[in-house]
Amino acid sequence: MKKLLDGALLAGLALCLVYATVAFGAVSTEYAAPLYALASALAILWAVKLLLSKEAVWVRSPMHWAVAAFALYATARYLTSPIEYDSRIELFHVGLYTLIYFLVASNFWRQRDRSIVVVVLMVLAVAEAAYGLSQFGSGGADTVLNADRPEQYHGRASGTYICPNHFAGFLEIVLGLLLARIAIHRSAASSATRRVVGKTLEIAVGLVVVAGIVTSLSRGGWVAAIAGFVFFVLWAWRARAIQPRVAAGVLAVLVLLVGSALAVPSVRERLAQTVVIGASNKTVDVKDATLAGRTPMWEATLKMIPDHPIFGTGPLTWEWFHLKYRDPRLQARPKYTHEDVLQLISDYGLVGLALVIAMLGCFFWHAMRMSGRAHSPGQRAFAVGSAVAVATIVVHSFVDFNMHIPANALLVVTLMGLTVAMDGGSAGGRRLEMKRAPRIALAASIVVLVAVSLRFGIPTVQASRADTWGNAYKEVLDWDQALDSYQRAIAADPKFPEPYAKIGDVYRSRSALAGATTEEHASKRELAQHAIAAYEQSLRLNEYQSEVMLRLASAFELAGDDSSALRTYKRALAVDPNNAFNYLRLAIFYRRLGAEQLAVEAFARSSQLGESDQISVINIEDIRRSVQPR
Repeated sequence: MKKLLDGALLAGLALCLVYATVAFGAVSTEYAAPLYALASALAILWAVKLLLSKEAVWVRSPMHWAVAAFALYATARYLTSPIEYDSRIELFHVGLYTLIYFLVASNFWRQRDRSIVVVVLMVLAVAEAAYGLSQFGSGGADTVLNADRPEQYHGRASGTYICPNHFAGFLEIVLGLLLARIAIHRSAASSATRRVVGKTLEIAVGLVVVAGIVTSLSRGGWVAAIAGFVFFVLWAWRARAIQPRVAAGVLAVLVLLVGSALAVPSVRERLAQTVVIGASNKTVDVKDATLAGRTPMWEATLKMIPDHPIFGTGPLTWEWFHLKYRDPRLQARPKYTHEDVLQLISDYGLVGLALVIAMLGCFFWHAMRMSGRAHSPGQRAFAVGSAVAVATIVVHSFVDFNMHIPANALLVVTLMGLTVAMDGGSAGGRRLEMKRAPRIALAASIVVLVAVSLRFGIPTVQASRADTWGNAYKEVLDWDQALDSYQRAIAADPKFPEPYAKIGDVYRSRSALAGATTEEHASKRELAQHAIAAYEQSLRLNEYQSEVMLRLASAFELAGDDSSALRTYKRALAVDPNNAFNYLRLAIFYRRLGAEQLAVEAFARSSQLGESDQISVINIEDIRRSVQPR
């Protein structure tokens, strides 16, 4: 029974990793839902194993305390968050990663388990990289598994990820494991021929993965991959896992790969978009000082943090609080700050940062222990590889938001759990045999947590799905069907702000199209009042939606309440003071009232802000919309 359950757990884990990666990184609620269902099934299997197996072990590790503390802290911040819905989505993610970490750390300490995971990742990475290369080779196909990619990704490899940067992040993680496996791991094959074939295959996989990173044209991915090579040499050399000549060989390979990449025209063009070499060839200037819109977001975030330093603004709330601090050059509304460290501090405060640093510190401590000569080559290779993989994605996290992509974050916590489990498996004092009472208590706790998660998760997914259908009906002006879908979304999840706002849109559009007869005029105002009620309910759930405020102000105008409309326009400006469109709408309102001087001033401010908009950033909402089920 125990072997059967262990096999099922390992197969389920592999399926989770593959599904999350293939399903566009699981960036949308609908595509993440099967991942959560798989994770719930794994949790139940773990509980069954705890109850039925003759023996169950628990690995002692200081990292457990850090992981559990962050999960509890995230729950507490969710309960106190000013925006319940967004923080709930974040809590689902944190819960998933916490479950997978503890499940892996408690069950997969054998070499066989790690080998299977590595092989699955190698096959998956080759498939992803090959798909990415086909996109790049065909001039950058603008679809991914029949889903449209945003135009800004044209000509770049992204595999089954919509965003090439997240594709590069996944390959970086696998590359770290491959480097250590190629240089440190010794095959158990009996014949020299098989060992040579095995190493040849590993090297071939590594080259394909590197090619995928290069053709992603992700500058952050390139920097992180180079840092991974260097980190591998430093870590493996310090741990005496490789000889100096091997270290020199790895660095020589890195130089060769960089030189080969520079021979690719698209790579040179991408670099030319970033830096300019002076006429004397002695100076290098940054051509894009904003790093594709990143630095203005970082500067705004650094202004936000002192206002909420200890506990942050709340999980996944940066998108809304950022509006008040936004740089005028950035008129788009990004969901993430494109810098996971700043996002972490902004959302969770210094307390959250301290807990994550503690987790990373404990993980690298485990990896260092297992890198020593007292352990087998297979253990040392995995320890060094996982350390390189995590360090690489941390480097990339300073310029992107890979840790907010479920597929990549799930892979990172899996490697962390495997490393902790390996340490427990190799040192008898760190593996504890669980007695009957603790096993029953742990199994019961797992079942309760799964039940609570399903209680809140299923309605969240149902509401998101109904909202997606409502949006589709709304686009083709089938307003009755759209209203029905939005009402179903609200029935499933009354705390979801979006369907209320979309209902307001439908009634406002109907009001605007109403005729001028006396009867139609009355209907026009009645429809406008329905829109006002819907918008106000959405704003009660999230008071930072400046776009909804503009639509509410328009509904007030349709209802003939100009004083409320003016207050609402000013409210939108208070929340989002550097938004050119907010001033444009206010200017149009003033002009309708005949307040020409105020209209001219608002038009001037809108024009000034619009002219300063020089930045286009990755908008995660565009990515999510492109992969919404039709």
